[in-house]
Amino acid sequence: MIYSYGVSHPILRYIRFDAIMDPGSCLEQPYRNQVADGIGDFCTISSEHPDWFLLDKNGNRIVNDDGNYYLMDPGNQEWRTFWLERVKINQEELGWEGLFLDNVEAGFSKRERLNSLPLQYKTVTEYQVAIRGFLEYIYDTYAAPAGQLVYANVLVEDEPAGLLSYLPYLDGVMVEGFAVDWKDGYRTPKEWNRPIELIEMIGNQGVEVILVAKGDEAASDRLEFAFASYLLVTNGNTYFRFVLNGRTNEIVQNENYNLVLGQPLGERFLEGDTWIRVFEKGVVRVNPVTEIAEILINQ
Repeated sequence: MIYSYGVSHPILRYIRFDAIMDPGSCLEQPYRNQVADGIGDFCTISSEHPDWFLLDKNGNRIVNDDGNYYLMDPGNQEWRTFWLERVKINQEELGWEGLFLDNVEAGFSKRERLNSLPLQYKTVTEYQVAIRGFLEYIYDTYAAPAGQLVYANVLVEDEPAGLLSYLPYLDGVMVEGFAVDWKDGYRTPKEWNRPIELIEMIGNQGVEVILVAKGDEAASDRLEFAFASYLLVTNGNTYFRFVLNGRTNEIVQNENYNLVLGQPLGERFLEGDTWIRVFEKGVVRVNPVTEIAEILINQ
């Protein structure tokens, strides 16, 4: 039905890559946004497959920051097999055309912030290798042969090497908290520049990049700053979305989206503290120090 509205991009299924849900009771129906979605699944996995869970340095299961999701070990082959078997059933029964994997960690940044470094992985490289191996298993074993796309929300933070190593097994990547932070502030110039450089490194590898910034309805300056930052690096495979705090299911429109800049005439360049990119019909200027951006159309 959605195609009747003009949608042409394949429709992907959202699924948790990192965790399974404890619904609070073995008799309760868990959410279907993760693979342990049958009544009693969590209890069965918990009792029969305790080695599937990711443990912290004290040997305790790691609970995600949303409270009732438990992280799973991306390097455990039995867990990988179970995850993919459940996904295949859902994809084939409901006719999805691809997967959108949520919470693919690029490294240890979030684990360190939450004081939950995994016991099974002593170094960030080991952790990245395990996650990359899981992605490779999904892509090579199922997605590519079945013609299914694989997109992922990758938690990059300050570890772009992990994401870059995942790209052979992904058709698209989403990066949240682009240009501004995920609450209501701005990033330091160094923090602002990090995802910009990452997108430039991805370059023309054929992987689509979805950049997401967030704010409230009154934050027009914040939206313009994030959108202008996106224009500095857009390359034909890059997309931008601004979402409202607490209302991520709504579409936000802005007059800047209708501006006709034409094609970029080159890459961004720096003048003082301001990054500039010239287009056929205008120019974009972003100063991450003053947190001011301009999108100017040639008169």
